[in-house]
Amino acid sequence: KTLTLKDVKNRIHQNLTMQKQKQVYDVWMNQLKNSAFIEVTLFEDAAKNTSLVSRGIEKEKNNAKFKRKMKLRSKTDSRQRDLQKTWEEMYKSVEKSKGNSKIDEDSEFGSLEQKLKHIKQLRDQNRISKQEYQKRKEKLLNRL
Repeated sequence: KTLTLKDVKNRIHQNLTMQKQKQVYDVWMNQLKNSAFIEVTLFEDAAKNTSLVSRGIEKEKNNAKFKRKMKLRSKTDSRQRDLQKTWEEMYKSVEKSKGNSKIDEDSEFGSLEQKLKHIKQLRDQNRISKQEYQKRKEKLLNRL
């Protein structure tokens, strides 16, 4: 059966979104598995029934698993710390540039009328929010 272009686009879009959702879900689940540490036992008496040899083998396995988990945790922790540092640096640079732009605005526009026109123009261009516009306008008018 021949499908229309619109139908094919919709099906492709649905398939791609499903794949993307599955991929994001899998990544999320892996992160949860790596960061979670949950121990569940089904039977309380299971430890009593094991022999000394099997207990030693289990301890070795658990120790190896624990080391692997700790290694993975340290990797994810360092990644998270690095990510946090980059976010903080980006935030600081944005704040710094905001501060510089405010200083430039004050020196660039001499008269009060020009400053008011400029912030109105910024608001009309959606470069600043309505709240920011009101703050700046109020600040300028309070200087009188």
